[in-house]
Amino acid sequence: MVRATGRVRERGMTLMDVVVGLALMTVAALGIFAGFKGALTGWTVAQQVTAESHNARFVLEYVARLLRMAGNEYAGGPPLAVTNPDEVVFLGNVDDDPQVECYSIYRDGQGVVRIFAMELGGADPPPAACTGARAAGAGQPLTTQVEARNITVEDLRLSYSPTVLPRRVTLEIRVRGVGSPGPLTMSTQVFLRAGQ
Repeated sequence: MVRATGRVRERGMTLMDVVVGLALMTVAALGIFAGFKGALTGWTVAQQVTAESHNARFVLEYVARLLRMAGNEYAGGPPLAVTNPDEVVFLGNVDDDPQVECYSIYRDGQGVVRIFAMELGGADPPPAACTGARAAGAGQPLTTQVEARNITVEDLRLSYSPTVLPRRVTLEIRVRGVGSPGPLTMSTQVFLRAGQ
C-alpha cells in the first residue's frame, strides 16, 4: 500500500550547496597559500640577511688577518703607510716568498672593497703605484655580487694610533645589502707587534 502524504523526499545537493562549498574551499585554500607564502618570504629574507652578514664578516676578518701581518719581515719605517678613511696601505711579507709586499685595501666608489698587492723589491717608502691604487682603480674585489648575497660597503674605517703601545688597529665596516632592513656595522681589533 502506498501512502500519499503530499511530500516528495529530496535526495542529493542543489546547485547552491555546491557553490557555497566551493566558495568555502577557495577561502580556506587561499588562507593556507597565504600562510605558506608568508613563511617562505620570511625564510628567504632571513637567508639573504644571513648571507649578507656572512659576506661582511668575511671581508672584515680577511682584512684583519692581513693587517696582523703588517710589518712582518719589514725593517723600514712604520708598516702602515696610509691610513685614510676607506683606505689602508701597509707593508709586510704575507706570503711565503722572501719579498716584502705593499698592500692597498680600499673602498671604491661603487661600495666594493678592493685589494691591490705588489712586491716592493727593496723600495722604501712604498712605490707610488701601491699608494695610488685607489685613484687608479686597481685591485681585485673582496666583495662581489655572488648570487643574491651582494653587499654595498658604505664605510670601511681604520683607527690607528702609532704612539700608543701596544699598537692597536680598530677596523670597522658598515654594509647595506638588498635584504637588510638597515645598515649592518661590524668591527674588530688587530694588535700589531710592539716593535712596529
